[in-house]
Amino acid sequence: NCQDEVGRPEDAEQCFRRALEYGADKDLDAIRFNLANSLLDQERCAEAIELYRQVPSESDVFAKAQRNLALALRASQDET
Repeated sequence: NCQDEVGRPEDAEQCFRRALEYGADKDLDAIRFNLANSLLDQERCAEAIELYRQVPSESDVFAKAQRNLALALRASQDET
């Protein structure tokens, strides 16, 4: 999403939340992954972790989601 790329993760979050409502089922895993990325960029680790965990293992973005899940878990530990 171009909003993420220009450093506007809050705007990207809103776009991805709308996409979750109206997106095709085949795109939902990627939308959740990108929404989680936007949340992680906002240091909202708990929400990002929940979404990364929703990406199923058969998804095209599973490996990326697992990598970012590890980053989010590490960041959430650093917050405590």
